[in-house]
Amino acid sequence: MVSASQMANAKKLFDSGIIEQDESNENVFYIIGKPYIIEYTPSTNSYYCKNCQGWMNCKGKFEDKTCKHVEAVKMWKGSK
Repeated sequence: MVSASQMANAKKLFDSGIIEQDESNENVFYIIGKPYIIEYTPSTNSYYCKNCQGWMNCKGKFEDKTCKHVEAVKMWKGSK
């Protein structure tokens, strides 16, 4: 479950306009200038954030894990 601080930080990322979708794979997203790669799996409606300690330390099932980067990508996708 996403925390209030994760949502606030995700909104900052979203508002800064540094989220980019991969040109060759619509299910891969980047945070420009950062080492994070966010992968979306439509079949399970789940996200994976590579290189993120917040995502790796998030408790729960794989499908339920989140971090500020994942939440920012969700906001970005919702705005399109």
